[in-house]
Amino acid sequence: MGKILIIEDEAALSGALAASFRAHNFEVVAAENGEKGLQLALQQHPDIILLDITMPVMDGNIMLDKLR
Repeated sequence: MGKILIIEDEAALSGALAASFRAHNFEVVAAENGEKGLQLALQQHPDIILLDITMPVMDGNIMLDKLR
């Protein structure tokens, strides 16, 4: 199946999403802020990114601008 990158600063939500996707045979990678998420996106080339907007270090809007 595909690879999903979850960028979410709330550990409980990130874990629940990851568990749900893994149960459906997706490969999941996760980051707790936009800076780490950007690094993973460039390294891992996920098929889809679930991106939180309000996060510490680098918010989702800035991360998205840099990814583009």
